[in-house]
Amino acid sequence: MTIIKYLLPSDDHTIKKLLLVFWEIWPKTDPQGKLRPEMILVCDAYRKVWCKNGVYQRFQTHLVLWAIFTH
Repeated sequence: MTIIKYLLPSDDHTIKKLLLVFWEIWPKTDPQGKLRPEMILVCDAYRKVWCKNGVYQRFQTHLVLWAIFTH
């Protein structure tokens, strides 16, 4: 929770790269195989960062265009 609260919103590029590596190796499921609640918070935090920077809207546009041209 501390990582999500304090490090994820950071503007430091090195910290962001380290966090991406951390999320790759950190277990995303509990022993029963269910998604950890922390992962939902991580995804929401990344979505907020992307919305702030306008990346999310561009990504949505690319997804819509991809869906139109591939079907």
